Amino acid sequence: SRHRKRDVGLRRRVRHGRVPLVRRAPEHGFACVFMEQVIEHPKNPGDYLALARRLLVPGGVLFVGTPNIGSVTARWKTELGRRGLKKRRRGNHYDTWHHLFYYTPDVLRRVLESRYGFEMLRVEGDPKPDEPAISRWLQRRIPALDSSLRLVARARA
Repeated sequence: SRHRKRDVGLRRRVRHGRVPLVRRAPEHGFACVFMEQVIEHPKNPGDYLALARRLLVPGGVLFVGTPNIGSVTARWKTELGRRGLKKRRRGNHYDTWHHLFYYTPDVLRRVLESRYGFEMLRVEGDPKPDEPAISRWLQRRIPALDSSLRLVARARA
């Protein structure tokens, strides 16, 4: 199988693999679906979110990590580009050809809650571990300060 099972010391086994290849959940569903740097890549991100919701048990948790187009740095790069003050035509946040969609924390939260039946538990920045401690603390609490974000949402019953 493309989905390897690995014992990580939890009561349940963990399966990992490509989300679209998981056609159905185990008999009782999954307690968690983890999508780190995934949702910005597919042509059909809504299908991924709908599948994640179907795979989760009621109360199950969805983790999404993605670039934050609403961050101060992303907005600054965009403004510099508009004014012709950058060497590149576009900001680094648009330079990756494989990112098809970009999200702000608010938009992704609203989409998960209104269209896919999730309740938001946490929205925060996702700072790099080598950042100074005070920067990491601020970036986690104020998502606009970090170029990446992470959301944790619970599947409604």
